Amino acid sequence: MQKMSLLLFFVSESLVFFLFIIREKPRSTSLNPWHWFCALTGTFLALLYRPSLDIIERELGETLLIIGIIFQIASLFSLNRSLGIVPARRSIKTYGMYKIIRHPMYFSYIILFIGYLIDNTTLWNSIILGINILFLVLRIINEEKYLASHIKYQEYMKKVRWRLIPYIY
Repeated sequence: MQKMSLLLFFVSESLVFFLFIIREKPRSTSLNPWHWFCALTGTFLALLYRPSLDIIERELGETLLIIGIIFQIASLFSLNRSLGIVPARRSIKTYGMYKIIRHPMYFSYIILFIGYLIDNTTLWNSIILGINILFLVLRIINEEKYLASHIKYQEYMKKVRWRLIPYIY
């Protein structure tokens, strides 16, 4: 099952790279240093996860990794060329995964990171997960604050009420 998660991870990250290269030029981008700090930290903090010395492939961990990666791929296909790191005004996506929650990419990362933590349980990875989730939530807040000044995004927020987890947040 681990080979499946590795293959899916390769596909999803290749898709991220490809979509980032061909992404739509933003109409505007946040110049707020806090937005940039949160975006870059929330994106690259995942590089600090480390395999544990006794990697145990647990069925739940691998399953969550695969589910997270599948959600990520579905979110990427929904997001398409609107992919970015810092808050920017591009086309608002309202279909696919973005019909259910406003930030499905971040949801997929959380599921994926939890799966990784289950397979690589260490205090270090637990701390990184907590900080990572904090910065993903900060990214959501910053992005929505930046985008909410536009009427189309306000309409989208009314239509899709949940940011990250349906019926919770």
